[in-house]
Amino acid sequence: MRSSCRQPWRRVLLGFAAACAASAWSIVVAEEGTGDNGESAIETVDRPADAPLEQAGWNRGPDADSPVPGRVEPPSGWARFRPMVSARYDWEATRDGFGFRETEVSARMGTYPVFGPPPPFITASFAHAAFDVPASLDVPHNLYTLGVELSWMRPICEDWVLRLSVTPTFASDFENTSAEAWRIRAMALAFHDWTPEWKVGLGVVATGRQDLPLLPGIGAIWTPTPDMKVDLFFPRPRYSYRLAANESRETWAYVGGGLSGGTWAFERRDGSDDLLTYRAWQLLTGVEWTPPTSKGPRSTRTGLRGFAEAGYVFGRRLEFDSGEPDYEPDGSGLLSLGLSY
Repeated sequence: MRSSCRQPWRRVLLGFAAACAASAWSIVVAEEGTGDNGESAIETVDRPADAPLEQAGWNRGPDADSPVPGRVEPPSGWARFRPMVSARYDWEATRDGFGFRETEVSARMGTYPVFGPPPPFITASFAHAAFDVPASLDVPHNLYTLGVELSWMRPICEDWVLRLSVTPTFASDFENTSAEAWRIRAMALAFHDWTPEWKVGLGVVATGRQDLPLLPGIGAIWTPTPDMKVDLFFPRPRYSYRLAANESRETWAYVGGGLSGGTWAFERRDGSDDLLTYRAWQLLTGVEWTPPTSKGPRSTRTGLRGFAEAGYVFGRRLEFDSGEPDYEPDGSGLLSLGLSY
């Protein structure tokens, strides 16, 4: 029998008010002409890395992209302090002289023993974006993003989970180091266990991007069986099916889509400062390997994870804050690989 929660909406609204204030601030900063990070808000919504939550004593349902409140016992020993290290590589095939590649590495650690459980998490990340462009375009080949994220996921009651985060970033070619290279991302999302099969989410994401500074986070996740999950969460829908499972590994296949790109500050050949925004839409299919959830009083899902994706990227566009004409290359093939531990 589901237990009651006193005044859940009041707690949700209070949490949203605080996070939305941070989101609104980041939009004001964006309107004043700050720069962007290389990671899109879609990544933030779609990949809220769950291993830190499990380190903090959380159990996740079969959906890898939807937090489910579970045990909140803190883990013991080294598991409290071991950081989760991740690496990701995205490659868009060169077509008509335009290509794009991005490599990102990050390390995330909980704030034990000061806070918890579950504690806030701190994530440090570095990304390198490489553009191959026609010689006529004044675009640097190498762009970089450094960020530090503070995130916190907290059960408001048995059926509600609130996730908050704020991420100051520096995105630049390291030649343009003005205030335009700095931006703050923020996020506030609430998840509700509506039924055992349905989970719904509502929130807002301040992206730090120049083109889409604010996005809604709204949708639902349907898990009709342990082997199937349908993620209808805007803006990256996904259908996943579990191919195999044993004591050491679960293998999932999926199809989906979404938005990628980011904004960087850079210096033109004549020495003037500018902002570059890259936007692209994706259709992809992939395979993901994850450790199974362990049994016992502290349910965890620790170990090596990996994924491989392939697909098609279209609607690609380069936009410049200086008023230079936009550049719209044709669609191309997409490949993404990632590992975390």
